[in-house]
Amino acid sequence: MSNVAVTAAEILGGFLLGAFVGVTLAVLFCWSPLVSLLLLPLFVTLNMIPKVALGPLFIVWFSYGIFPNILIAFSICFFPILLTTARGLSEVEPDLLDLVKTLRGSRWTLFRKIQLPGALPYVFSGMKVGAILAVAGAIVGEFIASERGLGYLMIQVQSSLDTPAMLMAVVLLTLLGVALYALDELLCRPTQALIDDLNKVDGDIIILGVAGKMGPTLAGLAKAALPQRRIIGVARFSDASAKRWLASRGIETLSCDLLDELAVNKLPKAPNVIFMAGHKFGAEGDLPLTWAMNAHVPAVVAQAFASSRIVAFSTGCVYPFVSVKGKGADETVSPNPPGEYAQSCVGRERMFEYFSRKHSTPGRLFRLNYAIDMRYGVLHDIAIKILAGKPIDVSLGHVNFIWQGDASAQALRCLAHCDTPTSPINVSGQEILAVRDLAAKLGARLRREPIIVGNEEPTAWVTDTSQAVRLFGVPIVDTEKLIAWTADWVSRSMPSLGKPTKYEVRDGRY
Repeated sequence: MSNVAVTAAEILGGFLLGAFVGVTLAVLFCWSPLVSLLLLPLFVTLNMIPKVALGPLFIVWFSYGIFPNILIAFSICFFPILLTTARGLSEVEPDLLDLVKTLRGSRWTLFRKIQLPGALPYVFSGMKVGAILAVAGAIVGEFIASERGLGYLMIQVQSSLDTPAMLMAVVLLTLLGVALYALDELLCRPTQALIDDLNKVDGDIIILGVAGKMGPTLAGLAKAALPQRRIIGVARFSDASAKRWLASRGIETLSCDLLDELAVNKLPKAPNVIFMAGHKFGAEGDLPLTWAMNAHVPAVVAQAFASSRIVAFSTGCVYPFVSVKGKGADETVSPNPPGEYAQSCVGRERMFEYFSRKHSTPGRLFRLNYAIDMRYGVLHDIAIKILAGKPIDVSLGHVNFIWQGDASAQALRCLAHCDTPTSPINVSGQEILAVRDLAAKLGARLRREPIIVGNEEPTAWVTDTSQAVRLFGVPIVDTEKLIAWTADWVSRSMPSLGKPTKYEVRDGRY
């Protein structure tokens, strides 16, 4: 790992741990005044300990590596999160408290309906401060004892009085802190149009399959737009960090295997459903699981939530390849894709269509290709290959894509634009873009010459998004911004999700 990547991992680890522990303790203090009375003075006292003094202890206990630095970052950032969250939970308007008592609401009802939604601005404020302090904590740890990271680099160049190198390290640290703080804020910032559309829809929102690439920030966006409503995220949560991130945003989480029909039927019957579950990567290696996840699970969900609105994520890969010289496939083009993965996605749509007709369930089939943020996506895949000196195959030479924040907003806004029976809507960028041109622009920004192989076929998986543009307008973030952001992100060795899109696959085998 590069020095930047090591420091980024320490900052992220310390911040996530601080957010989880801080919010959890604040909830515990809110729930039990006795626990607060006993433990809060202790934590206030512990916060007085100079954090630099903890570094040698952590090294003695845990040896060298990034873990002691994560703990130092945690120790610095968690206390502001704890205090601000505890304050938010304690500041309940007396009138609301009297109302809950009058209606004989339970302690849990008071917490879930009044205290937690009211505390969210405080939680986010504490996390903003905590994110900045986590950067300082990681660097303090690297100053004390480390063999990698930007702090270690600064100590090394200090002995040679290399001022430019030290200033560059400071600039990188500043950019790293700003980037990590800003990216999730950008992805989770609701527009007024989103708020207006969601206010047309009554009730809470449940997001099934929330732990994927888009799920957490989509849930965060929903909560930011509707802070007083329940946003429920459902997944198996094999990655605990996603669950912690969601909880830190005030989003309820439920662990559930959607293949378990009994478990699905026990889920809260929220009137609004965003269905994001599916199986793509490795699909060819386990085709029975692919069909179970992409066709059977939708049938289970469609029946369990027959009285809800359902926006079901699908893919533009359900279409056949179409000419790149036109506008792309619109929603009137019949699905006829290559490969069993894409065929199973057609199966998913057919299940939602069938049960929508049977139960008069309003919905939308959200045909997305491809969502992008700096940590994954078509541009990220191309940029990584350019930096690694790997060839870029342009056989499938044209794509269209959309900023993840725009895609998440359009998915949520679809709740206010459901049809009965359900109907498809294409979601992507308006432009059909040549992979060769994208590689050239990224290469210029990265100062590397891309290696191009193959020749462009006259057809590709590209879609016409005219219907979405009529409903939602053009995406806010344009292609040139995405190219610039991605090149800058990748060039600084910033974090990656490690999940390639495989956009170049033409035979449908993933």
